[in-house]
Amino acid sequence: MLERDAGQSIRQLEWPDDYYMETDGMRRKALLDQALAVEDTEENHLRLRLWNKRYTDGRGKYDGTDHFFKVWVDLPFIVKECNSFLGKRKAGKRKAEILEVLGLDILGEKPEYRDVCYREFVNFCSTYIQISRNDRSYSTTLFGIGAIPEDTLLKKIASDLCKRTIEYPGLLGIGENTELLALAAKSAFEGYYPGREEIYEQAEKEARIAGGNN
Repeated sequence: MLERDAGQSIRQLEWPDDYYMETDGMRRKALLDQALAVEDTEENHLRLRLWNKRYTDGRGKYDGTDHFFKVWVDLPFIVKECNSFLGKRKAGKRKAEILEVLGLDILGEKPEYRDVCYREFVNFCSTYIQISRNDRSYSTTLFGIGAIPEDTLLKKIASDLCKRTIEYPGLLGIGENTELLALAAKSAFEGYYPGREEIYEQAEKEARIAGGNN
């Protein structure tokens, strides 16, 4: 989980743990630049590639957008588009764009890239959980009158994670490509909610059935 113990700062963590505990794009870049100045390693260059995919636009410019989240939000609409009569013609392009933006295309280059990509995906999914937990519109009842029960919130978060890492990719026919992302989402959930694995496992089961991968 990303929320640190009271009084613990990013600076008290060692590289690369400090990088993966940070949620702000520019602060992550500052940590990464410092690490690259000390250790010009293949792993750090891979982290830079993933940072660019996640935080920069098509021209390589930082635009304040987390593009992993943009794809995350767009996934249900992409599924609907690709399954429409007109959308089928450009479905292949849309699927390739998803894999490229999320950095999943990198996984096929070298087996040793898996660990670095996995940690980036855990950071991303953990960030999503943290935002969801703190968002009143997400964690409260209609009109924000009161907080929804904790079990209901956990089921909602687990369902959203599983839909976007298992169900929607399955419907798009790219489920095999998102297996590492699905593992990272489960790890992020268990980091926030230890001992509640049964909630996630049920959401996984439902997502695999809905995605045609049961």
